[in-house]
Amino acid sequence: DMYRSVKVNDILHKPIEFSLFVACMQKWLKTQPADQVSPYMPELPFAEPADKQAGGDKPWIPSLDREKAVEYTGSEKNLAIILKVFARSSPKLLDALEQSHDGSDRSAYRTAAHSLISVVGNIGGTELSARFRELEQAILHEKDAVAAELYPGIRDDLARLIDDVREYVG
Repeated sequence: DMYRSVKVNDILHKPIEFSLFVACMQKWLKTQPADQVSPYMPELPFAEPADKQAGGDKPWIPSLDREKAVEYTGSEKNLAIILKVFARSSPKLLDALEQSHDGSDRSAYRTAAHSLISVVGNIGGTELSARFRELEQAILHEKDAVAAELYPGIRDDLARLIDDVREYVG
């Protein structure tokens, strides 16, 4: 209601296309004139200069598809920002997954798996994202044996990815 009262009424449907999200934010934050907002892969206005981007000369993270990550986020600069956000926020998602996987709160378990589908996918983790989708479906359809079989590998791969991203972004 607060947003509608000031006429911020854009709707973005899931899965959210990053370029449309950025264009919408730029529109409402007025970070640049509307005629300069690209409806296709705009640069985030707060992106760091290329020489200060995450990773620098470090080798790319093997479990991530860099080309897909750049395509989805819109640029190397945007990807650098998203990786830093992932490095800060993903441990909380891992904790939520760990705390809920015992089956006592199926809804929390499904929510954690669902969140990680897009979080991991946004940075190019297409294979791990697909596995989180498989886990979510197993939880949703009460296939506890399948979820129990998937969980340890997915959890370990996510923990490893978090470590790899943190090392990459420094």
